[in-house]
Formats: sequence, C-alpha cells, structure tokens
Amino acid sequence: MKKISYFGIATTICYLLSAICCYALKMKSVSVTDQLGKVRTNYSVTEKVNLNASVFNDLITDRISFKFKIKDPAGAVRFTHTGNSIPGTIGAGGSSVKFIPIANFFSTSGNYKLVVTANAVSKETLFSVYSPNITPTYPSNYARDLTDKPLVFRWVASGAAKYKIHLALDAAFFNMVLTDETALLQYSYPDNPADVRQKLSAGTVYYWKVEGLDAAGNIVAKMSSPSDFTVKSNVLVVAAKDLAVLDIVPVPYQPKVTVSVKNQGGKVENAIPLSLYLNGIPVGTQNIDTISVGETKSLSFLTNISGLVVALASLTFDDDYIKNNTLTKQISVYSAAIEEKAKILGTVSGKDGKKLFDAVVYYDGPAEGKVVTNPGGEYKIDKLSTGDYILKATHPDYEDSKEITVKVEKLKSYTNIDWTLEPKEKEEKKKKIDYAKDTQKCWDKIREYIKDKEIISELEDFEMIKMETKADINKIISELEEGKAEITGAELQIQ
Repeated sequence: MKKISYFGIATTICYLLSAICCYALKMKSVSVTDQLGKVRTNYSVTEKVNLNASVFNDLITDRISFKFKIKDPAGAVRFTHTGNSIPGTIGAGGSSVKFIPIANFFSTSGNYKLVVTANAVSKETLFSVYSPNITPTYPSNYARDLTDKPLVFRWVASGAAKYKIHLALDAAFFNMVLTDETALLQYSYPDNPADVRQKLSAGTVYYWKVEGLDAAGNIVAKMSSPSDFTVKSNVLVVAAKDLAVLDIVPVPYQPKVTVSVKNQGGKVENAIPLSLYLNGIPVGTQNIDTISVGETKSLSFLTNISGLVVALASLTFDDDYIKNNTLTKQISVYSAAIEEKAKILGTVSGKDGKKLFDAVVYYDGPAEGKVVTNPGGEYKIDKLSTGDYILKATHPDYEDSKEITVKVEKLKSYTNIDWTLEPKEKEEKKKKIDYAKDTQKCWDKIREYIKDKEIISELEDFEMIKMETKADINKIISELEEGKAEITGAELQIQ
C-alpha cells in the first residue's frame, strides 16, 4: 500500500479557522457631511454630500471592503456604491464617498437612511432632504412703525447651510443698506451700526429678503418676493401688547402637534394668525379668535411630516415684545404609518431556583425568531405586532419547556411569561478520539470536510502514517463539527 509521510492540510485549516472565529471588526460610526465636512441632519436637494464610515479592526485580515447604500423615505434603495476597500491591518480605519449630488438619489422630501457595510458589519444613520424654501415670518410685508429694539428679522427655511440677508431702500435691491450672513433662522439688526448709512430712519420704507446658501456659498433657496417695513422713532413704549408662544408639543400616538399661546399683555386680542412649520415646510395657519389677558390657548395642527423634526411656531402680530412671538423646538412627531409594537418579557429558571444564563427562548407566530437570556435569566422579545405567539424555552443542561401560547391583543408589554426547567439526567460522557495521536482517524475525519473531491480520489489508495502541525488538531476538528469553520483549500505533499 502507498504511504503518505507528510500531511500539510492542518496548518491551512488553522489559518482559516483564525480568520473565521477570531476576526473582530467593529463599525465605529457612519455620517453624512456637507462639502465642507460639517455633519448636518438637514440638506437641500441641490447640495452634494459626503458619505463616511470609520471602523476598528482587532485582527489582521486580507482587506476590509465597504458598501454604501442610501434608502429613501419609502425604504427603496436609491444609491449604492461598492469598490472602496482598505488593508485589513489592526487599528482604526475608514472610507468615504465624496461629493455625491443629492439629486442623484432624491425621490421625495423626508428622512433618508445611509447604511454602510464593512465586510459583514453594518451601521446606519438618518438624514433629512427637503426641497429648498424660505418663508419670512417677521417683519411681515407692509409692517409699519416698528418699535423693536433690536429689530430681529425671522424666517423659516429648509435645505440651506447658511443664509444671506439683504436690506435695501428699493425693491430691486440696487441701493443696498446692509448685506450679512448667518447660520441661524434669524438676524438681529445692530442697534448702533458703525456705518451711519445703516442706521434705520423713521418713516423710510425698507425692503428685505433672505437667500439660502449651501456650504460652498451657492444660492439654493430664495424668498418668493421681498418684504417691506418702516420703523418708528426711538421712544419708550409700554408693553401693552404681548402674546407669547409658550410650547410646541407632539400629540402621543397621533400625527398632530399642539402649540400653546399665552396673552401676557394688558388687553384682549382678536383674530391672531398662528403658523406652524416642520423642517421649514409650512404645516398650516390657524386664527386665535379671541384670547383674554392672562389666558393660554392651545391649537392643534395635523402634521404631514413624521419622525424627528425641527418645529417652528410663529404669531403674525403687531406686538410690543416681539421676541416671544416665535418658538423653535426639536420634537418627535408620531406617524400613523409607523405601527407601535408589543413586547413579551420574562425569566427562565431551573427547578433549583437558579436563574439560567444563555437559555434560548424560541417564538413563532406573526413574527418568528429566538432570544437569549441575560445573566439574570431575563429575556425580552420586542417589536411584535398583534397575534398569537408560540413560545418555548431551552437550555443545554435542562429539559426543554412545553410550548405555550401568548395572545398579543394590544400593543403593550406582556410581562412575567416565565419558565422553570427540569434538569437533565447526567449521562456518562463518551470517550473522545484524540486525533493528534491517531493520524488515520484524523485524516478520515478531515476529508469529510474537504470540498475538492479530486484530492479525495487521488488519495484513495494511500494510508496516513504521519501528520505534522503546530495547530491543535482536536480543536480544529471540533470547530469543523460545530460548523464554526470550514476547509476551503488544501495542499498535499507526497513523499
């Protein structure tokens, strides 16, 4: 019979096993930035963005490949980029895709999702895209004899990184008084400007407009038309009229937002328009018919945008204290399209009272899967819709539980769904084969997992008499049997 004196497959298996079982790649962060590298949550369809990902690698591997994917508000994939990769060295690394026109993946205004996958590890982040718009809120068009000190220009907008305000003596903006930039949705006019030509004069009609700029300074949004106003001479005015926007609150489990307004002045006010904007987009305007001195009134608006948004409520009112006529607040708006979910919670214990760590709870029904208990024996199954769920608990050292049915009729938490498991009877452990000492049995076992059948056929008349390896062959075969490793290549040397 022919003899094999050297068998070199075990080392190859060891390297493969290390790559499969010990490889630890972590996705640290993903982000969307503008052309200047600034992280923002809102963008205009006219802008370009950078897609970024950072990772940390714990073990040397060949390469780390990246896949960038963008989903629109409906969940459809609108953009995919592959091909970026870095060496698989130990330490921090990352990849970016730069200057992607948003128009290339824009479908509709709303929340978009960036998903980045590095090898088999993924992470995601949300960002909003809206068609650029600017709506002035104060001073309103044709406002006369303003007494604000300082005069604060206000507007609502979306899709711009910064804003440029223009003030002129004519509607064509030929005779300019002031031009300035701000990252805010308001601009406080200087009380005592250094240039005397910029000092506002009583009775003079002034025109103002705002342009939205992207990070590179390009104009991406404009007011539909300029507004004009006049100021009154500087005299002390007693604050007899004072309406304040107190708060903006989302209505739980309803696509509505409530705005509260209080009359802090000294007289009854009538027919006051209140406007609400979400991410710079108008939601609607309602009138406060009558509001008495000291009274607080709340108006509800039906929303057309859901998720985390920037809300702005504004009163159109000739107020003696204009600063509190507008309020901006970040809120989370409920969407009727997003169904709330139920939970099932409980514990798994042994009959001896021991809380069982790493017990597995299987569930089947409208959704199916499994969860593992924590060190306290606790488990949680969440994100469930209504329906009947069949549950079973298992643990390697205990008998499986009987199946139970949990009826989820409401979107709430179902607690105290517990199990007490019977311990298994101890069995005499079977003597394991020491493959490091029995080379022929080692070869018989390993060839079960070699995919290249030509190698098997070539060695049919051979007998294994010697094996050389630095790896723990017993551990390798154990990993092969448990499905934690596989043989994808082999080298044989026959002497």
